[in-house]
Amino acid sequence: MDVVKEIKKEIVVVAEKYLGVKEIPPNQGFYNKAFEARARRAGFVKGYAWCMIACKVIVTEAIENIQERLGIDLSLAGAEIEKKITPSTIYTWGNFRQSLYWERVEKPQAGDIVIFVNTHSRGTGHAGIVCRVHPNGYFESVEGNSNTTGSREGTEMVRKTRLATDTDGKGLDVLGFVRLKKIA
Repeated sequence: MDVVKEIKKEIVVVAEKYLGVKEIPPNQGFYNKAFEARARRAGFVKGYAWCMIACKVIVTEAIENIQERLGIDLSLAGAEIEKKITPSTIYTWGNFRQSLYWERVEKPQAGDIVIFVNTHSRGTGHAGIVCRVHPNGYFESVEGNSNTTGSREGTEMVRKTRLATDTDGKGLDVLGFVRLKKIA
């Protein structure tokens, strides 16, 4: 059994489970108290954008689910997520420059974390989980702290379809993708 493939599939399952989770505006917490408890453990702070924290919740939960289902120790891959994902998308991207279990890549696969940079304010960004990749260069993602128009300051967990090579400088450009490469 390919454990990496199983984890990536589970990341998608968990991401889609949280579609529709809504924040108590503005970024004060969540109506879904189970998600809120996980988000707080992952580092959520009232008043801060939570898209990256949503990714941390999703990936951590997926790793825990597979660890329990298969009865194997995945704590090292999970520990890197705990250390490297911060509320800041830009810092998180930099943190994955060197990683034993995760890699930064340019082309998406289901189960990847997508990182965007805000071209209007270079120190900020956005993040989500890639759920499907289409042959035409687009991908579907689940993104927290967003809305149906794709804002990085929305109020819920939504599904978005985006171009993988979007670097037009008109808002959110794809910086890259973070992918699980191995577990041990």
